[in-house]
Amino acid sequence: MPRTSIAVTDPKTKAVQHYEGVLLSTVLATVDAPTGKTLHGAEFRDYVEVIAPDNHRVIFSLAEVDPPTHANQVLVADTLDGKPMESPQGPFKLIAPDDIRPERWVRMITRIRIQQVQ
Repeated sequence: MPRTSIAVTDPKTKAVQHYEGVLLSTVLATVDAPTGKTLHGAEFRDYVEVIAPDNHRVIFSLAEVDPPTHANQVLVADTLDGKPMESPQGPFKLIAPDDIRPERWVRMITRIRIQQVQ
């Protein structure tokens, strides 16, 4: 899968961190999630849920992570500052750089699933 690098400022330490990984939209495309022109109508109500081992759960609408619809680059990162992430951050960490507060950043991702609103 194509890799993406982003630089973010840690809100606590104010240090610039460099994450690398795969965009969440790319991961979702591997399971045929609707994207681009196929994302329309009822699918705009659907969302992605990302879950951590401590049951911390966050959601993003499908439109929010769809590059043709929204500029947000939500990243499933596996490296930090050029090194593989290990516990307690990795092996995978969700980074939402456009969020003002990092409350939807999820460390140690255990599950990513698409939910449909009925």
